[in-house]
Amino acid sequence: MAEPSKKRPRHDQTLLPKVTEVALHHAKISKEVGGMRVLGVRGHLRPPESQGPEGSDEKDGEALGLSASDAAVLASMLRSPHSIQIDQADFSELLEVRQELPRVLAEGDPKRPYRERKGQLKTVVHWGQRKLLLSEIEFLTLHGTDCNRVIYAGAAPGTHIPFLTSLFPHLEFVLVDPGEFRVQSSERPKIEVRREFFTAELAASLRQRADGAGGPRDSRTLFISDVRTGDPKIHSKEQVEAFVAKDMAMQQEWVRLLVPRRAMLKFRLPWAAGATEYLDGEVRLPVWGPPTTTEARLMTDGVSTKSYDNTGYEQQMFYFNNVTRVRRYRTAMIGNGLCESYDSAAELQILGGFVASLSESRRRTLEEVLGVEVDQSPSAVLDPLLEALFRRLSSESSARGAKGR
Repeated sequence: MAEPSKKRPRHDQTLLPKVTEVALHHAKISKEVGGMRVLGVRGHLRPPESQGPEGSDEKDGEALGLSASDAAVLASMLRSPHSIQIDQADFSELLEVRQELPRVLAEGDPKRPYRERKGQLKTVVHWGQRKLLLSEIEFLTLHGTDCNRVIYAGAAPGTHIPFLTSLFPHLEFVLVDPGEFRVQSSERPKIEVRREFFTAELAASLRQRADGAGGPRDSRTLFISDVRTGDPKIHSKEQVEAFVAKDMAMQQEWVRLLVPRRAMLKFRLPWAAGATEYLDGEVRLPVWGPPTTTEARLMTDGVSTKSYDNTGYEQQMFYFNNVTRVRRYRTAMIGNGLCESYDSAAELQILGGFVASLSESRRRTLEEVLGVEVDQSPSAVLDPLLEALFRRLSSESSARGAKGR
């Protein structure tokens, strides 16, 4: 069973709409495990069409005393349990299964003023290890084909790195972090572990190895930064804000010194009103992030900067967390914790994009590595490699010692 289905919905005693209460306790998606209420689409992995028409669930809702409109909302919630937290004013957003799933935050995307949601119902799932691994797979799928090395700041403990190297065996990984690693340097897979702080001096040194025949801009090196010096558990909000600003500045300086082909950086703007001048690039939306997160990933070539509107970004991320993320989306598989929610659909889109990028020979090799039994029968409806990747991802991101925030 995938972990996303094993998360406890959090809420206080605020009066919820009747349809929301019905969904939270519906036997089809809800059960008690160890004193906790567990939500999720259960059963084996299968196409979403296998659920049958929504009309049957609507009749179930009407039999429970719901109005026709609320019965339609219930039918949608049963297909996307992670979306049950949606505000009553946005119920209509659940009635459509969207074909397009946004992965990049664009300047013109909708906004909604921030408001405190402490104590309110939250059914979306935060799974830090899975969030991190999916961001890495997406980045390396998009930009790793013609590169040969990944420099990774803040990489400890690196538990999942051997799995990542099996997906991208042509890449050498240089892992840098003062923390304890659970992976060692090796020739195969190509991993170099450096237990030290990532500094400007180290970046300049690694840059010399990164330059291609055509100079710095011919680099075949990628850079990933997952540094975080502030800790909300031990630092005040003001201290965390100062640490975030420091981390953002360090990342920008490292990119300037390394001149990588592409970089993927933690990205979070200050809470205060105003503008922030920072590297231009794609702001990639989180998958399985915290319910109220404003942290994303910036994919950049480091060539130019732009001015970001702090308040506008905050309001766009609030809209993402409370509307975009709880809509329903077309997805390849449901079951085992996956549903029609944004996070489920985004995960399968990322994994599907990786699978589509493979050559036939690489696909066969990876099928052997993952122990995939290929079903060549005409009745096969799911890609066995995609299924295997989903299951392995669950294992890797649940491993003891795996990092994720």
